[in-house]
Formats: sequence, C-alpha cells, structure tokens
Amino acid sequence: MASLRDVLKLFAGLCLAGFFLWSAFRSVDLQTVWQVLLDTDAFWILGSLVLVLLATYPRAYRWRILMTPILPDVPIRKLFMAIIIGYAGNNLIPRAGEVAKIWAIDKNPERMSGLVATVAVERLIDLVALLVMFVVIAFVIRDRLEEVFPWMAGMMTTATLFILAVTMFLLALSFLGEKLIDRLESGIKIRWVTRVLDLARSFLRGTEAIRSPKGYAGIAIWSVLLNLAYIGSLYLPFIGFGFHDRYDMGPMDALVVVTVATLGIIIPTPGGTGTYHYFCSRALSGLYGIPLEEAVAFATVVHGLVYIGFLVLGGPGLIALVWNRRDRKS
Repeated sequence: MASLRDVLKLFAGLCLAGFFLWSAFRSVDLQTVWQVLLDTDAFWILGSLVLVLLATYPRAYRWRILMTPILPDVPIRKLFMAIIIGYAGNNLIPRAGEVAKIWAIDKNPERMSGLVATVAVERLIDLVALLVMFVVIAFVIRDRLEEVFPWMAGMMTTATLFILAVTMFLLALSFLGEKLIDRLESGIKIRWVTRVLDLARSFLRGTEAIRSPKGYAGIAIWSVLLNLAYIGSLYLPFIGFGFHDRYDMGPMDALVVVTVATLGIIIPTPGGTGTYHYFCSRALSGLYGIPLEEAVAFATVVHGLVYIGFLVLGGPGLIALVWNRRDRKS
C-alpha cells in the first residue's frame, strides 16, 4: 500500500503537470494540432524512440563505474533494465524511479546506502552536464534566450552556485568522511550511533569513484555519448515534422531545445508531463518562430512516445518489483 508521502507526491506532481499542460495548450487550436500530428513522418519519430532507448546504455556503463566500489562487475543488461524500471517509476510518481532502480539492482540493506550515493553522484553529473550545455546555448543565442525566458539567467546563476556547493560538499565528504567516522566510532559506543555510522561509511563507498581520477575519463566519455544520443533523439523528430527543411533546424538547434526542455523536466511531475510540453513548445515557438500548434504537436508526440515506451518496457519489471517487496513485508 502506498504511503501518505507517496500519495502527496503524486497529487502535487499531478497538479503541477495539469498546470503546465494547461499553460502549453491553452492558446492553441487543437484541430490544427491534430492535423500536424497526422502529417508527421512516423519513421523518424520511431527512430527517435529507438535512440532514446539506446541512450540507456551509456547511462548504464557510467553507473557501473560509480558502482564498482560497492558491486563490481554488475552485468550491463541488469543495469539497463534497472534504469528502464526507474524511468517507468518516474512516469508514475516523480523521483520514485530512483528508489525503484536501486531495488532492481540489489536488495541488501547493507549496500543500500552506498547505492543511494551512486545515484546522487549520477544526478550531480547530469546537472553539471546540463549546466555545460546551457553555457553553450547561452553563448550562441543569448539575446533570444533572455527575450523568451527572461527568468532563466537568474535561475541558472542560482543553480550554478547550488551545483558548486553540492559538488564541494560531496568531495569534502568523500575525502574527509572516513577519518571523521573513525573518530566518532572510537569515541561513541552507542548501538544506534554505530548503525548510523555504518550507513554513512556505506554511503562514502558509493562516492569513491569521484575520488579516483582513473574513473573520470570513463564517466566523461559515457556522459558525452549519453547527451549526444539525447540530442540526436530530438533531431530525428525535426526531420519527421519537416522542421529541418521548413525552418532550417539542425543538430545545434536540437541541443538548444534539449537543454531548455530538460530544465522543465527537473520540475517534479510524473515523467515530465506538462513541463516538457510547455518548455519544449515555448523553445520551438519563441526561439525559432515555429507556429505554436506545430510546436505543441511536436512536444506531445516526442514526450508521449517516450513515456509510453518506458512504461511498456519497464512497467512489468516495476510491477514485479513492487509485488515482491510487498510479499517480503508480509
């Protein structure tokens, strides 16, 4: 049975999704949107879905590097399915997929804290990559970006400071945490404190990859491949909608739209519903002058296909995971 916290998270996520869906669709002609959808070349859209799914492999290889100190040599196939299950979970309850994919990898409570740390580091890497992409697009289209999204510069400044603070904290914790735990263990012999310190030590093992420069190259390479796949997965629908011919949109424009749309996905709604539609469509219409009906149709198709794809592939595994966990609790 779902906890009250999960119900509240789902309710808040649905409210946010509803607000952004209303914002995205409120000033468009739905009949025109439908006609644009009918005129789309499905071949390129399906190719986009395939590329999004393939992008899970770079994410899996990168996660395995982070996970090596805790669970070495985890099969990539298992990591791939765990990530897909996580995406399916996020489609239902915002951020629930992060927990689900950890359960799918290992159910040993002794390793859970360390696996949580690897997910935290992975999210930090994603934020750094997003920040780098934003700096690139701000350099290319700064004036247009400030005109369409005037609040974005201030938000990114705040986000940059936050990312730097979290990075410095994790690095300091990773390098100095063991010594601090050793001192506390030698001075405090209370059972519950010892248990907390054991969890903290497990968490630190999950951050070992950022202490070793040996893993930096692999993390960087897989992160670049991951984001190139995401850019390609948005460029293919440009072809399917005819944007590359009619509006001369290329891979650099796909980078711009991916970055802006990803900023929307950070807002916790189920599977980015509503937020993706709004940010993606406003980027296309505001930055490139694409009619809003076409932009909304584009965002709806791209999001809908990926949303359904993750549910179809990861849903059965997610159901099995929740069912087995419920049986163990019983």
